[in-house]
Amino acid sequence: MADFETNTTLLRQLNEKRILNTVRQHVRISRTNLGKEINIATATVMRIVDGLIKKGWLEEVGPDDSTGGRPAILLQIRPEAAFSVGIELGRVYVRFVCVNLLCEVVFEEEIDMDSLRDIDHLIGYITGFIYRTGIEQSDVIGIGVAAPGPLDPIHGLLLATEDVGSQWHGVTLTELIERQLGIPAYLSNDADAASLGETWFGLGENHNDVLFILADAGIGAGLSIHRSIYRGARNQAGEFSHTIVDIHGDLCTCGRRGCVNTAASAYAMASEMRKIDPKFKGLGIIDIVKEAVNKTGPEQKIIQRAIEFLSVGVYNFVKIFDPDIVILGGRTLLFGDYMLAETIHRVQSLCKSDVSDPIIVTSTSFGISAVAIGAASLVLQQVYDHTQLIE
Repeated sequence: MADFETNTTLLRQLNEKRILNTVRQHVRISRTNLGKEINIATATVMRIVDGLIKKGWLEEVGPDDSTGGRPAILLQIRPEAAFSVGIELGRVYVRFVCVNLLCEVVFEEEIDMDSLRDIDHLIGYITGFIYRTGIEQSDVIGIGVAAPGPLDPIHGLLLATEDVGSQWHGVTLTELIERQLGIPAYLSNDADAASLGETWFGLGENHNDVLFILADAGIGAGLSIHRSIYRGARNQAGEFSHTIVDIHGDLCTCGRRGCVNTAASAYAMASEMRKIDPKFKGLGIIDIVKEAVNKTGPEQKIIQRAIEFLSVGVYNFVKIFDPDIVILGGRTLLFGDYMLAETIHRVQSLCKSDVSDPIIVTSTSFGISAVAIGAASLVLQQVYDHTQLIE
């Protein structure tokens, strides 16, 4: 009897997610067409839809165009029924976004990473952030956090990394957030989260396999396959910054030579800039690269070298995984048109002769909020993706 009840509950939850996602994808759809779309009996659709309307997640929005007889009533997602908070725990900045059920940003803030002392300070800031949105905390259905690797997304654990302060090493982030705020929490690599956000709510929505290249202070890559993050056997998939593009290149922090990180990251470019001009020594890494992009002479050579190695690295990634679309993001690429346009052009040039169907290479639809929105999408994926329930 218990097994029957468990299976019945699981089936109802699966159908509920499928219905919600189908309504989201169609924007507006009738109950009859909803049942036909996902091949569920009309009585089942009626029962689940009635429950979702009562819950406040679906709403009726008037009659469909009549084809004779009584017109059907259209349904749509009620965006303000629930909200998700996404946090980019970045190397230099921490960005917070609050999104509704359609992943539309309703509120966002950004602070310097140095201003967060520890996990308790972060949790306090999250509480204040939710208060400033004007939304009831009970309407927040989850908190997603995206951070540089290495990390353990299954156990919500931040591991030792050179990219964030030592006070974060070994922190069981999701457990602490859930315990202190009473809200479900999820953790993911920053580039992975960005790829997921684009897959579900951005430029990758109509594509099965999405590659996101995140060029920020460091460089990362996230790959979504069939609408889910691909992490690899050891959560190491997408460690793009430590792929080797020049075996005789500079020594990397990982102990190898010629990693993408040694030539194309903001860290690497800032280091080279400081060598050629003392005025750069007092600036942060993002400001240094921003200032150098519009210069000529030695600065331009450093930028060109970074673009060259980044483009070669992206091309290598494309040849291995063959994604439908490559999306570029991160502050290093987005604060000026030149680096972004030149990188897109070079990657397209490298790829164009390989296949008859050219690969799409473009910039993120979410700007510098791509990682934070991706973090919020970790929560929304639980709402719409029935395969997560099966797993």
